[in-house]
Amino acid sequence: MMFNSIGDLASRLMLNQSNQQAKGNLVRLSQELTTGLTSDVGGALRNDFAIQAGWERTISASEVREKTLTQSMTRVQAKQTVLDTINGNSIDLANNISTAVTSGTISGLDAVSTNAKDALAQALSQLNVQSAGRSLFAGSSTDGPATADVEIVMSSVSAAFAGAVTNEDITTALQNWMDDTSGGFEAIAYLGDDENSGVIRLDEGRVVNDSTRANDPALKQTLQNLILASVATDEGLALSAESKASLLEEASSGLRAAAGQVTNLHASLGYIEGQIADGIVQAGAEISTAQMLRTDVLGVDQYETASKLQEAELQLEKIYLLTSRTSQMSLLEYL
Repeated sequence: MMFNSIGDLASRLMLNQSNQQAKGNLVRLSQELTTGLTSDVGGALRNDFAIQAGWERTISASEVREKTLTQSMTRVQAKQTVLDTINGNSIDLANNISTAVTSGTISGLDAVSTNAKDALAQALSQLNVQSAGRSLFAGSSTDGPATADVEIVMSSVSAAFAGAVTNEDITTALQNWMDDTSGGFEAIAYLGDDENSGVIRLDEGRVVNDSTRANDPALKQTLQNLILASVATDEGLALSAESKASLLEEASSGLRAAAGQVTNLHASLGYIEGQIADGIVQAGAEISTAQMLRTDVLGVDQYETASKLQEAELQLEKIYLLTSRTSQMSLLEYL
């Protein structure tokens, strides 16, 4: 009886050891099959872990740069969309003004002036666009709007027209308001700052700087001429039909000139967009290269690993059968 008990105990110890070993192999092979990398990193690298650290550092840094550049690309593309919209609306308005001036009717002139105010409101709203919670046209003041709303702007502009009688008085007063840094455009309409939102790092040695803000000269010229067209119906100015037509015609010419400048701004952003795209490609190539080097050294044969995993599963099943026969253990209890 004593010998049988010792024999049973030894058998159970051996089965337990085999069980633990089989489970360990199962976990190891499952991990290797999932990651495609050996679990014996030290053996593959001959304990020179600095090589692995270099790969992982490159992959990590490049992934961060790739993500950051992708976010920058989203912001630049959003800016391009805004410029497209503002420029398109401005050109359409300029064409409509020309048609209204040609027709010469008071109702037509008043209608395009009202349309100009709507286009101004939309432009100001577009310049307040955000991406991932960051204001895009406010410089480094990314947590707030870039411009005031149209009513605040027009109220300030109307006050600047006090005493204006002729069209020349109006255009001069508006120009002074646009240039005034203490009580004009820069103080009332533009709510951002003059610092850029930050450089965009392309790689270790290259950066680009996106300086496109709502107070860019091209956008200021567009807004100025939208304002000029809007005030043609200002009741406080009481303009004649001839004066309205002349003022609107001047605004139309100004909008066309500004459109060319906005197109140049578009091209500058396009250059930045291209540089960012190259940076994203480069970061992706660095990630792929480091991963390939890592796989060449630490990679396992997927087919061979899958075969070994199947063998390990079969071995574990056999151990279970042996164990269950001696202890009447259920599979759930065994696992």
